[in-house]
Amino acid sequence: IALSVATYLHMLLGEMVPKNISLAEPTRSALALGPPLVAMARALRPVIFAINAFANALLKLLRVEAKDEVSATFSDDELARMVQDAGDAGLVDDRSAQRLHHALELGRRPVRDVVMPVDRVLYARVGTTPEELERLSSESGFSRFPVMDREQR
Repeated sequence: IALSVATYLHMLLGEMVPKNISLAEPTRSALALGPPLVAMARALRPVIFAINAFANALLKLLRVEAKDEVSATFSDDELARMVQDAGDAGLVDDRSAQRLHHALELGRRPVRDVVMPVDRVLYARVGTTPEELERLSSESGFSRFPVMDREQR
């Protein structure tokens, strides 16, 4: 009975409720839970190392090759295919699927194709008024500008 109750509570409080909260408020959840999770991972690093070492030793006794978790991750092509499949299945809207596809392609492009030369960048100076920003935006067609001070920093 105790195992059934523990399993039920684990599923409810450890999986279902947190998943639904994070789906409803992803940004707030990430901002609230990120720092404690990072701190916990750092604090438990020795324990995790010991558990992994024990598991690897046990696998070695059983003559099973341990798989490195990093090598078991997906390749760029596999991830791109998953994004494509999710888009085709309607799990991800077209705009998001396209954005994810472009993000994955970004790593394959040379820097010169992605970065704009400094002499072509439009800057806003520190102290630029909203009216000046509006004029700069309407003239250039851009809505975001890096801000530079008098020393061009």
